Amino acid sequence: MKKIAYFLLIALSVSLVACKKDDVADGPKITYKATQKLPEAGNDKEDGLYLGGFGAKCTSHVYDEATQTGTLIFANNPIAMHNAFSGCKDLISVDLPKTITVISSNAFKNSGIKNFTFPDWITKIEVNAFAGSEIESIIIPETITEMGSSVFEGCKKLTEVYFSNEIDMLPVNTFKNCKALTTVVLPENCDKIGSYAFFGCSALPSIIIPFGITAIESFAFNGCSALATVTCKTPLPPTIDKMTCFAGIPAEAKLYVPSIGLNPYKLTGNWTYFFKAENILPIAD
Repeated sequence: MKKIAYFLLIALSVSLVACKKDDVADGPKITYKATQKLPEAGNDKEDGLYLGGFGAKCTSHVYDEATQTGTLIFANNPIAMHNAFSGCKDLISVDLPKTITVISSNAFKNSGIKNFTFPDWITKIEVNAFAGSEIESIIIPETITEMGSSVFEGCKKLTEVYFSNEIDMLPVNTFKNCKALTTVVLPENCDKIGSYAFFGCSALPSIIIPFGITAIESFAFNGCSALATVTCKTPLPPTIDKMTCFAGIPAEAKLYVPSIGLNPYKLTGNWTYFFKAENILPIAD
């Protein structure tokens, strides 16, 4: 009888452990791809996987070398990702749950992430979210209604950006020092380009400024040394800073505007400070 009781006790213990593991395995998850298991950071000021940034208790962090997949299991739903993958150079990609609707501040700052597809439940990108990362191209979906400053600042491998959303203003420092950037499609409803938005984007050859733009702030295109063509779709010249806005663009850069706006642009000193009158031309029909 004692032996039977002993084996029953062992079986019960194993069963309880298995149930516990199953409970954990069934908890909310975030998976990521990385070339090796991401080191965990002790606090949000260190580089590495910051588990405290998810707003939920992480109960397990495992990594499968064969699939290069890391799995984070939580006791309750993660709701944020402040500093979460900051400095994670080995990071490749991340799958986010629907409980995270904001790419929080510094989420991927200085990380190795190369490509990222925004889930359709993401509505906001906060300050420095991808700054200094290895991101190469990005599409901002229509679900994004708010962006913080410096979101892509210093992303030296970023070449293409497409906006399909609606935002009132391209924030300060958005693409500052993105030295490989060659293609940008801005949102049509945008009415202001913030200061330093494209500062130092030395590979950008052209830009189309949407119809709704009313102001381009200081240093917005300063140092864009390859910017040979600017197309401004609004016939009324947006206000710009005379000394800094387009400083450093090629001397023979051409400005294309609606034909009815030719004289307004040619008579606006702040624009002719950067573009010769003979290089202000009508947009082709």
